[in-house]
Amino acid sequence: MLLLIQYTLIFASVLILVALGGCFAEHSGVINIGLEGIMVMGALGGALMMKYLSADTNSFLMIVLVVLASVLAGTAFSLLLAVAAINFKADQTIVGTAMNMLGTHDTPRVLTMLGTCPKEAPATRTERAHYRMSPEERDKGSRLLQAGAVLLYAFPGSPTVFYGDEAGMEGFEDPFNRGTYPWGREDPALQRRFTLLGRLRRERLSLQTGDLRWLHAQGPVLAFARDGEGETTVAAVNAGPEAVRLDLPWSAPLAVDALTEQRFLAADGVVRLTLPPWDAVLLI
Repeated sequence: MLLLIQYTLIFASVLILVALGGCFAEHSGVINIGLEGIMVMGALGGALMMKYLSADTNSFLMIVLVVLASVLAGTAFSLLLAVAAINFKADQTIVGTAMNMLGTHDTPRVLTMLGTCPKEAPATRTERAHYRMSPEERDKGSRLLQAGAVLLYAFPGSPTVFYGDEAGMEGFEDPFNRGTYPWGREDPALQRRFTLLGRLRRERLSLQTGDLRWLHAQGPVLAFARDGEGETTVAAVNAGPEAVRLDLPWSAPLAVDALTEQRFLAADGVVRLTLPPWDAVLLI
């Protein structure tokens, strides 16, 4: 029992120091959610220093060098976040996790936010706990989430899905967004969309490592291309309630929407299409 308490205190002290560092960072206005990564990189630096030090190195000197290597490795890793957030004006949360997310456990379910907007959330916690979306709200939320998923999987970075979003789970803030998985009651349209996008992301190298090229960004419509490995993939999303005409550059004579298999003929290097409301295309 004494040994258990001893090791608990030893390991807890490290976590306490990191937690205190996070508290100081947050009070200074810096939200650092990459603390675990900094710890891992620091530990890696210390381990590498121990590996390459001679076995007959003085014990005190070894401790000093290992700690110094850990500090330098953690600092170098932190600088990557600092440069991205300060120099390139990147979002700290996205850069700190290196993941692209539409929904997380820290926010209401994305389906709920998309389906109920612009209506105000119920005022009381009890009302939010028992709130269920209407069929119209679920339809709107599902269509917008399917469109948003195209951005999630087509954009550079690691697409990350909070469990249940692909099944149509709803709910406001924690703990209402942490329900059990709806086995047998999943949203089939959402499941098909996420399954298809996962397969396309795995098969198309342009979606994995391709360069990003902006094509259109006006009002509720966003379109961009991913170019790489001899192929091009174009994603276009209409988040508005009205259909939008869109002209997209396309070098081949034919473009195919990978989501619906609809074909578009290109004329003079341009594909002309109509984006329905709350919808998206993924041209290949």
